[in-house]
Amino acid sequence: PNRRTKGGGALISIDGKSIWGPNLKDVKEKDNTSVTREDIEGILEKFSKLFKRLPRDVVAYYSGVRSIAGRDFIINQPIRNFINVAGIQSPGLTAAPAIAKMVLKMLVGSGVRLKKKDKIIRPSFKRFREMKEDEINKAIKENPEFGKIICLCNLVTEAEILEAMADAPCIDAIKHVTRAGMSCQKCLADIIILMQRHTKKVVKDVEGSDVAWQQ
Repeated sequence: PNRRTKGGGALISIDGKSIWGPNLKDVKEKDNTSVTREDIEGILEKFSKLFKRLPRDVVAYYSGVRSIAGRDFIINQPIRNFINVAGIQSPGLTAAPAIAKMVLKMLVGSGVRLKKKDKIIRPSFKRFREMKEDEINKAIKENPEFGKIICLCNLVTEAEILEAMADAPCIDAIKHVTRAGMSCQKCLADIIILMQRHTKKVVKDVEGSDVAWQQ
């Protein structure tokens, strides 16, 4: 940690993945999302001291450009139908629920009608990443699509995506039900291809596809 950053951290996600980082580096180019060997080695050196063993495989490297707007949050509505929620750095994680309520009040105050989502779609299958080895072998034998991993970050198979697609044929629903595409999003292209192949159309969201995922 220093005056500019808290220094990042190392954590285990609810899916059992080890996530390390981030670091902080100033860049002039707004579209510069590159990850260098120096970045990776710096993160490994910093956080490897917290673990007895290093991860066997690195699934993905993440990088993003974050704008910094002074020392405070920018939350306002300069014109109708447009709300600024910007300049939010690390404290935004803790403040997110309060920010959401604030934006909700701003929407209602501007005349937006909000409708409560009643329909909830929950996965009817056991997640591949929760299966034991014998269960995996049995699942693949019964349905070879369980042997095709579409989302490496969250270990989501083609079989799970197709089953979710049958209940809610839109990208948002598939992401929430299976968690495919909720991390690095590289698998979204494969999900779109599956949607084209099986539903003949690609839909981001459709009415009635409100979803929630259940642990």
